[in-house]
Amino acid sequence: MSDSDKTTSQFEDSQFEKTQLTYMPLKKKEDENNEENKESSSSHTPSSQSSTWYLISVLVLSLLGIIVSAYATHHHLEFKQHGQTSAVCNVNQTVSCDSIAASEYSELLNYPLGIWGLGYFLALFAIALILLPKKPLTFRSEAHYAALISLSLLGVITSLVLASLSFFVIKAVCLTCTMVYVLTLLLGGISIYYMKRHRFPLRLTGTYAPWPGFLSAAILLAITLASFGQLTSKPQESTTQPSTSTIQETEVSKPTKTFKVPNLADEDQAQDIPIAQSPYSQLGEDFRLGSDNAAVQLVEFADFQCAYCASFSSILKEVKEEFGDTVSIVFKNFPLDNSCNSTAGAVHPYACETAQLARCSGILLGKFWEFHDLAYIHQSRIKKEGAKQVAKEFGLSDAQIEECLKSKDILAKIKDDIALGQKLGVQGTPSVFINGRKLTLQSDLNLSAIIQMLLSNEAQKTSTPTTP
Repeated sequence: MSDSDKTTSQFEDSQFEKTQLTYMPLKKKEDENNEENKESSSSHTPSSQSSTWYLISVLVLSLLGIIVSAYATHHHLEFKQHGQTSAVCNVNQTVSCDSIAASEYSELLNYPLGIWGLGYFLALFAIALILLPKKPLTFRSEAHYAALISLSLLGVITSLVLASLSFFVIKAVCLTCTMVYVLTLLLGGISIYYMKRHRFPLRLTGTYAPWPGFLSAAILLAITLASFGQLTSKPQESTTQPSTSTIQETEVSKPTKTFKVPNLADEDQAQDIPIAQSPYSQLGEDFRLGSDNAAVQLVEFADFQCAYCASFSSILKEVKEEFGDTVSIVFKNFPLDNSCNSTAGAVHPYACETAQLARCSGILLGKFWEFHDLAYIHQSRIKKEGAKQVAKEFGLSDAQIEECLKSKDILAKIKDDIALGQKLGVQGTPSVFINGRKLTLQSDLNLSAIIQMLLSNEAQKTSTPTTP
């Protein structure tokens, strides 16, 4: 080989080595990028082993949420029925579940917040339970993961809003509600951690859109609300009220029969309820409608800030219109306000004030029942600003209002009503006694039919000749 040929060959070898050196780093870099893309792609898919701990955590926290929400719903229903409860979460004036249940924020679309929480946690539990055994994941399971994370974050936002209302608007704390807030914050925290660790994208469209999961959650929530509505509206068979026509037919076919009145305690459980009939009584008279000699005497223990007392007052108006003086309706105070009722929390902070001004209107103006109706009409206003302005607009002067609120006699009468109510076993409002017998209040109550039966029984007693 000539010198020129050797030189050419060496040059070509040198160029090939340079090309190889250039190509190898590029290929290595391309391989590294491919590996990184694979890892990044796989990290978006929540099919790794670490998904299991996330789903199990959601299951445990959701189960706790279901239990707490069920208790909160039970407490709300008990408060609706009795006006107050003996729940352990009623610690003092500030830490009080009853205060939260009494607020206008305790329900959404006429459903207690507890049942909404129950549906929410049930949805999280169901989605996590469905996803737990899924390997490999499908399009729908990825969407359900997205829904699970999105719902957890939505729970955090909702809890922050409700907590703000509790602390700054209602100015009371509910321990049960606080437990729900903690659970939602934990769910939100682990969801954010999981999302960041797997770089899980949340999208409005495509594979990671949460809409299929949202649809599943919405269906389960709707079923929960519908079931609650059905259970709470369904009358119990043992206490179903007979219709008026059935009563009349029974009276005609068996005129000598004494009826056992539904919803009313037995006659041997009748209690003596003293009624002050004279304005010159030691503590003043009990305001009442109808004749004092009426065959049926209905005594109501009520709270002017109690929403269910307001509803029941409408029923009493119908009773008065239907039966006139044959029924005596007596009002007694049982405000759920610890400023005059030491056994109650601060459920209704202006209830004692309103009761005092109502009695004052009866004593000074002779218009107790007019103020009674007005106070119920302006419940939301009284809840915010008290009853003084309402009383002033009603006709009491500033001096009369101040004098009434300082009156020891008026306050003593209200406290006497409260003591009597406690002796009779009153635990909430409204509590009603008919001829000394406790009336069980429920949604299907037919008070008119009950009174008709009692009047028939009384008529039968007076018409039946005594045996010598």
